[in-house]
Amino acid sequence: MNLDRLWINCLIILILIITTLFIIPNQVQATSVLSVNNTNVIQDNFLGVNAVYHGFAYMPEEESKGMNDNYRKIEFNRVQNMNLHIARTWYRPDFACGDDLMNTFDWNSIKMKAFYAWCQEMKDRNIDIAINPWWSSGNNADVWWGGQSGQWETYLPRFSEWVSESLNQLINVRGFTNIKYVILLTEGSQDYLDVGKPSEFISLWDWHKKIIENVHTKLVEDNRRNLVKIVGPNNGNGGENFQEAAMDCSNEIDILSGHNYNLKDYNACYHEAKKMVDYAKLINKPMWFDEYGDTDESLRASPLYGNYIGQAVAGFMNAGCATSMLWLLFDQGYPYPLDKMSNEDSFYNGIHEWGTCYWLPKSIEPRPSFYAFSMISKFMGGIGTKVYETTGSSDVYISASKQLDGNWSFLVVNGSNSEKNISVNLSVDINKRLYRYLYDPKLIQADVKAEIISHDKVFNKVLNNLTDIIPPKSLVIYSSINDSHTGLSVFNNINGIFKFVLACIILLSIILIVVTVSDDRPKR
Repeated sequence: MNLDRLWINCLIILILIITTLFIIPNQVQATSVLSVNNTNVIQDNFLGVNAVYHGFAYMPEEESKGMNDNYRKIEFNRVQNMNLHIARTWYRPDFACGDDLMNTFDWNSIKMKAFYAWCQEMKDRNIDIAINPWWSSGNNADVWWGGQSGQWETYLPRFSEWVSESLNQLINVRGFTNIKYVILLTEGSQDYLDVGKPSEFISLWDWHKKIIENVHTKLVEDNRRNLVKIVGPNNGNGGENFQEAAMDCSNEIDILSGHNYNLKDYNACYHEAKKMVDYAKLINKPMWFDEYGDTDESLRASPLYGNYIGQAVAGFMNAGCATSMLWLLFDQGYPYPLDKMSNEDSFYNGIHEWGTCYWLPKSIEPRPSFYAFSMISKFMGGIGTKVYETTGSSDVYISASKQLDGNWSFLVVNGSNSEKNISVNLSVDINKRLYRYLYDPKLIQADVKAEIISHDKVFNKVLNNLTDIIPPKSLVIYSSINDSHTGLSVFNNINGIFKFVLACIILLSIILIVVTVSDDRPKR
């Protein structure tokens, strides 16, 4: 054996190992300490992480643009797999009465049958529905008021009659008992197109309020008020008229709701929601953050949008919201009068491209954010879930929930551009095995299967602490729910990569030594 050659090879191997140690980025020095006070419930009936998902799949306008049974099956399966709890949908008077609210209601029209078919799909999947029988007091007023917005006093009773009879037809006659909410209105105090204004003697908010009061009164008269909960005022700009709704309509509204867009991070989402939750508490009502998202189309197409959604959800949960609703779940084709609309709000010939998935006739491969939202929807709980008080660090955020069946889930979001060591400390032992579900924007790979992220790590018998390392801009769910399917699981952190590379180097080194020794053996 040539000892000199062997020592040279060993030296080369040692240099490779040391070089590898320095090439791999240094591990984070400080640990982000995250606390969960799992004795202090801040929301005792969390309804899950939900979304705006319109009942358009069977509408003729969608079918004319390529929607068919195959795409519908894909869409419905995705909704079911993510365990969506509530779908909020547009529902318009013209589905039943055409272009004038005074027309006779046709409950067997093409569009009503299309809506029934979608409602049945949701019922089959145990998904509740929140119907929106109004979509802005401005740009759609002509349909509600028969093209004569000045006749609102004449048309308002007819509108309330239509809402009441709709609930009768949908719930009592056709059995869609999963329709549990009516949202009044949608940005009803805003007037985008300068049409639909009532007379100068009544403010837009007063008009909005009269609609809420009139619908409530009509449902009481018809003995249908118990069929649904009324949600409102559903106004934007940080809950415009939210305080007025809390003070003026506390007898009519069961759930207060409001929204805003382009909230840049966790803190902005938390504070925006918290001020509305505090108003709702004054009248002992739950609060929904009924829309959110970012208007930057390039961000929505980016894997980083998954982190944005995670920060928003954590902020809304920690503020005490009963639910939040992403705008939109999927790209969708709208029926008349928006079926041909194109504008700067990502409408392209009637397709609203705001979803976590593309318009299916365009592409069945989802956007990266689908994997983040679907994972959160699936594991953070539904109706009856309790949300607990938490404390995060300056750039790592945590929310905690316990479901009715006793399962715990912890959503941790890394808002920084650095890998983070984290320590999650609980005030009371939970004695659970926790599975880690990781969304890493750098490694996520979308494909046509659109499977929910599978767990990649297991923490056995967690009592009151777990420690981990999470990648930059990632979101992680630690849950006692074992979703042991064969779905997407990313090879996820720098520690794992380091160990893999080091193992490969050691293996190659052993092979090199064996080959060297073999070559130096005397030949016979």
